[in-house]
Amino acid sequence: MSMQQGPSIPADSSAKTDVPVQLENRSEIGAQWLGHILSGGSLDCLLNPEGIDKEYLYAAAHHLYIRGCYDEALPLFASLVITHQLERRFLFALGSCLQMLGRHESALHHYLTAAVLDPNEPNAVFHASECLIALGHTEEAREGLLKAIELSDRDRHEPVKVKAEALLALMNTQKRDH
Repeated sequence: MSMQQGPSIPADSSAKTDVPVQLENRSEIGAQWLGHILSGGSLDCLLNPEGIDKEYLYAAAHHLYIRGCYDEALPLFASLVITHQLERRFLFALGSCLQMLGRHESALHHYLTAAVLDPNEPNAVFHASECLIALGHTEEAREGLLKAIELSDRDRHEPVKVKAEALLALMNTQKRDH
């Protein structure tokens, strides 16, 4: 894999006299990459040297997801998250795909990360609550649904609010029946 857009690590590591210099260079290179990430950069220039357009990749993954080809969409969404780790929609899409595959614990992780990146958006909180239910964490799910309802005060989130209220009512009914 070529690193045309980023710093390169020296190729020859066999000479013993060069070891301290190479370690110093590697530390410097690591510090440069860390600085790049901490300043809002992505791993795209390192992991996607061919420059595959993220929108094209997302459209392809979304098309597979819509067709129900979750196993095929999963690696595409995962590569988007790896190369653009701070894009909420990629985290949400990966969470959705994992949830559809029944991998609720992994989906929960991605939904919660997406929720942290946009704390006023209720969709990730709602779907994280669904995963919590599937994992048997009903009290935490109940708290999540209440939060999703709270965040859904705006008109554009009315569908999420309706689903969260319905699921919460169902949970309350089941709790009373047991």
